[in-house]
Amino acid sequence: MQRYTTWHKTFLGIPITVLTWIFFTVVVVLGAVAFTIPAVSGLAIVALIVILLAAILFSIYRSVVSLILFHRLPFSSFLLGGIAVMGLYVVTRLSPQLIPELFTQYKIFFVFLHLVGVALGVGGATISDIFFFRFLADLRISKWESKILHVLSEVIWAALALFWVSGIGLFLTNVSGYLNSSKFITKMIIIGVIMLNGLVLNYYISPRLATINFKKMHKHVPGELRQFRKMAFAFGAISLTSWYAALVLGMLRSIPISVPAALVVYGVVVLCAVGISQVVEQTMHNQGSGTR
Repeated sequence: MQRYTTWHKTFLGIPITVLTWIFFTVVVVLGAVAFTIPAVSGLAIVALIVILLAAILFSIYRSVVSLILFHRLPFSSFLLGGIAVMGLYVVTRLSPQLIPELFTQYKIFFVFLHLVGVALGVGGATISDIFFFRFLADLRISKWESKILHVLSEVIWAALALFWVSGIGLFLTNVSGYLNSSKFITKMIIIGVIMLNGLVLNYYISPRLATINFKKMHKHVPGELRQFRKMAFAFGAISLTSWYAALVLGMLRSIPISVPAALVVYGVVVLCAVGISQVVEQTMHNQGSGTR
């Protein structure tokens, strides 16, 4: 748990205090530009809203992780989130009618962020799952392997933040259209599944695999490593399948079925992926047993 305490003080290797100062600096600069340089004020306001939304999501992420790992809420996250919420309120109240127009005008900006989020998410999930399955071949995750997986998980969380921020931006450009889009609603539900799945995989299964291996006071239970490995394979399959489902939906202009029907198709594909992951795990287990 000590290394999780250390990791929780950084994000992508950058200290949280540094990220906080960068946030305040960027907000002040964008705010000054928005109200002093009319030629780029619209773009500055859009960028400011994006930064504030990202800060709110980041504070929520840190709060949830702290609750899971340490059973407490960090004051710094509350402070950052509160300031971001107030800033977002002020910006949107100053020109409530202008915001949808600006989002429509700079829709390409949100499309770009959306594509970057999907690219990072699919790439990060693919690499993370490959490493995760490879590392678990010996039923163990070393401290070095755990550190690599943690960095990859933070890349994926950053991708999710980009996805949500850009998704909100795109949604506001055509609220009625997206509310009636089965493709958009299905994709956002899948992203929600990815988030819940990531919390379980990264902050429940992975820490326990490391604890079983490295805590001297841990009371070992026969078969627990195997059980957690099977869970890891299952949740890894859900993550990978969900990201590629989001990618495919993003490539389509629309889908000819309703949200419930689309979710049924998605559920069937996920169940198949989980089943395949268990077959792979069983095969690896049999091969490992045969070499002993």
